[in-house]
Amino acid sequence: ETMPPKQRKSKPSKTELERIKREDDERRAAEEEDLRRQQEKEEEERREKEQQEREEREKHQAVEKERFDAEKKELDEIEKKHEAALNKLKTEQKVKAKWDRYMRCDGCPDPSVERELNTYVSLWNDDMGVKEIGQVLRECEQAKQLGVELMGVVAWDEDMSERERNRHSKSIAMLERMQEDRLDLATLHLLQFAELHVNEDSGNLEVTENSDSIAFCLWGNAAKNPRIKSFGFEARSFTFDIPKQLSLANVAIRLMITQYDHLSPLCRLYRLGTQKKQKQSAVEKEPTDETDREAENQNESRAISSSDVAESSDDRQLTTETEAEVTDDTSHGENAVTHTVAAEADNSVVGAAESELQPGEVEDEQKTEISGGGSDGDNNEGSDNDLLDDEDVVDLRQHRAVGGIIHFSLLDIPPQPKTINNWTIRQIVKPELVYLQFPGDNSGRNTAASTGKGKDSGAGLSPWVPFSISMKLPDDVFFAEEPQIAHWEPNQMCWRMDGITESSVNNEDRTMSFKTHHFASMGLFIDQYAHMPFQSWRILPVSRDSVVLSVTTASLDIEIQVKGSDCCLTKPDDLNEIKHFRGKWMKLEELKEALVKAGLNIFPCEDGDKYVSVSSKVQCRLGVGSTSAYLLPACLCIG
Repeated sequence: ETMPPKQRKSKPSKTELERIKREDDERRAAEEEDLRRQQEKEEEERREKEQQEREEREKHQAVEKERFDAEKKELDEIEKKHEAALNKLKTEQKVKAKWDRYMRCDGCPDPSVERELNTYVSLWNDDMGVKEIGQVLRECEQAKQLGVELMGVVAWDEDMSERERNRHSKSIAMLERMQEDRLDLATLHLLQFAELHVNEDSGNLEVTENSDSIAFCLWGNAAKNPRIKSFGFEARSFTFDIPKQLSLANVAIRLMITQYDHLSPLCRLYRLGTQKKQKQSAVEKEPTDETDREAENQNESRAISSSDVAESSDDRQLTTETEAEVTDDTSHGENAVTHTVAAEADNSVVGAAESELQPGEVEDEQKTEISGGGSDGDNNEGSDNDLLDDEDVVDLRQHRAVGGIIHFSLLDIPPQPKTINNWTIRQIVKPELVYLQFPGDNSGRNTAASTGKGKDSGAGLSPWVPFSISMKLPDDVFFAEEPQIAHWEPNQMCWRMDGITESSVNNEDRTMSFKTHHFASMGLFIDQYAHMPFQSWRILPVSRDSVVLSVTTASLDIEIQVKGSDCCLTKPDDLNEIKHFRGKWMKLEELKEALVKAGLNIFPCEDGDKYVSVSSKVQCRLGVGSTSAYLLPACLCIG
């Protein structure tokens, strides 16, 4: 069979193609028109809905605004009520404190009264006789209590004028200098009569005395035994190495631990407005000049006070040199006569190591003193920049000294008496304690400038190897992290961490050891923001006038009960470091100070956000800031 022929498809004509295209365009246009109408309809419905929601929202906001205004008016009345009650309470407490202070009648002057304080200082300066170290510590304890009382007056009285605050600050500094001068004179007396305090076993001078806030320890190298390698004050668990050169020298080492820090306030980094790594303009640094002038005035007043003491001491020395004491003593049938006369220093017999500790030329000391004083007074702005840029300087806005201040000093032992034919000849020296500088201590400490009799032990000598120090950490401080040790630099008036190496902490027996070249004031520093930021906090009402503040940190849960104007720490209840004030009711400022000293600071300063990573607080839409938001639950809790 044969296949039928294929039918060929006819092509649409041009007219038909145009018709088909026209129909497609009309259909597409109709669809677009329908879509446009649908979108317009939906847009109109959306606008109507938005308009309706806007009207409902505005109506709701108007109702809320009216309710908020009523509540804010009520809150303002509550705030005014509590503010008035607080001011009344402060006034009553201030009046009661003044009356209680007046009725004490314990013989102690009121440090806030300038006339009584001046009388106390005058009697103190007139009473410059030789006293036992125990009595000296008790007198210093009384002066310290006056300073603490004066600091409390400054902190409590918010209405005090700036002039009066400055006057009280200078009075506090004066009381501290009085204690230092009295302790120096007592130390000098112990060194002059070292033979009365020699340990029979070691043959060296050993003195230990304590008071409530001062621990005094003194070791004098009387035996000059080269085999002695180290020494420790067992009462304070403080041990230090004795280099071979010092074991042959006529030196003494004094350790004083004060439970208060009077050095940090002298540093320019201590005050608000100066932080490390936060460079400021010259206009912002104007308060620094005022601080420098205050420090300069304090130095001038201290120099005047020291000169007055020196003049009165010189007068007593002239009187003593003209007198001779002859006492009869019968011992085994022989007459022993002791005659005290003024003698010249015997400089012909000096040991090899001791010769290294002799002062240089007087002209060199005077040049050092003049240059040191000029540089400190003329370049305050430059020194501020140096402190801000120096990584070894401790930022006191972030760190705080805990456990007291350790004053570790290398002293020169004055000439000891000589006994010749039952006669005791003692050289009379000026009543000035001579501080020595350890070779290798490049901190720039110029003891000659401060006392006029300092000896530079590093003149022309190669640096000695650093010596080791081991001490027990304070039992009343909680260390969230390893503390840092720093020494006080008197020329720059700051704490520095250079020159201290191989620092380590043994957490089991709570001891710290390190090596250093510095015989200086030292302190343990911790980060006062170690417990921040908080994980949570809340205020819970307990009764009509009592609340509980609960703060949860990364490592501790802290609870403080507040009742009236008193506070009490109730948690943590498993820390031995705070057992001496846990459960004890005290004023707010006292509790804050106790927590900070114990290493549990939960009270940030105004510039604390520079050291803690926190989110910035924003203003609420209704105009309520974070302060009012915190104040509201506090007012509701206390009724």
